[in-house]
Amino acid sequence: MLTFTQQKDLYGELTTGTANLQNVEFGGRMINADIRRLTAKLGNNIFHDTATATAVVNQQEYELPNKLKRLRAVTFTIGSNTQYIKKVPDRRYWDTLNTATSTAYTADFPEWFYIFGGRKVRYWPTPASASATITYDFDKRFVPPSVSDYRTGTITTATNGSTTIAGSSLTWSSAMVGRFFMIEKSDTYENDGDGDFYEVNIVNSSTQLNLKKKYEGHSIVSGAAAYRIGEISPLPDGFHELPVYRSAEFYFSKTDKNRSAYFKNLSDGMEGELSAANDPYESVVEEDTNELPENPNFYIRA
Repeated sequence: MLTFTQQKDLYGELTTGTANLQNVEFGGRMINADIRRLTAKLGNNIFHDTATATAVVNQQEYELPNKLKRLRAVTFTIGSNTQYIKKVPDRRYWDTLNTATSTAYTADFPEWFYIFGGRKVRYWPTPASASATITYDFDKRFVPPSVSDYRTGTITTATNGSTTIAGSSLTWSSAMVGRFFMIEKSDTYENDGDGDFYEVNIVNSSTQLNLKKKYEGHSIVSGAAAYRIGEISPLPDGFHELPVYRSAEFYFSKTDKNRSAYFKNLSDGMEGELSAANDPYESVVEEDTNELPENPNFYIRA
């Protein structure tokens, strides 16, 4: 895996060198543009995510998750019972359901949902239970990475099997939640990490954070290990060089046709492998198609 900073640096090394900051920043913009193109081409399967909210008694309208592009499904859960909420077929159907006041009909489990104004969803009947958990199954919008890797200070504590990481001479912040953390490998045993990336779940303080998954590398106790925290593109691992090669192809297209052709061949081959690896029709699980016809009003569009 490569962070956005590592992708930009690789682009610089392949073109004019990392010291040419103007070109490296240009490469970053090109990399993001190609990631946006690739993710649009591949469809939404690599952006799949879930989020939860809590129902409020007699409240019909709720905010949809941030970064939501397309809503796949909604469920309500109370205790051990979970029910899927159906999409209304069109606005006329929704208006017919709501001929009375929004609280005229209430239920613990609504039957229908409809998206309003692009960022809100309403339910019918209106939720009647404050103990209901709403789960949204959705595809996210692509938000281009832009922040340089954070590498200040060192890691002092990282225990195998734990999610807690502690450091020294650094200033971590809540803005780093959702980015990826990695302890560099080292020839020094007491500072040797596993070189793998873990998503940051919580930043407890300026010197301590928690990972979403347990750290699986060598335990570091009172160490001084090098590390990085950075943004990583949504492309699958093994294909992070693809937008870099495509950007290098563009860079050389007006100055060196041979190099441009070389990077084009690399890019085309890797893009073909990526498309094959993410073929949505290879799934062996068949979904229930007994549902109402699709309606473009149900999708949030970027």
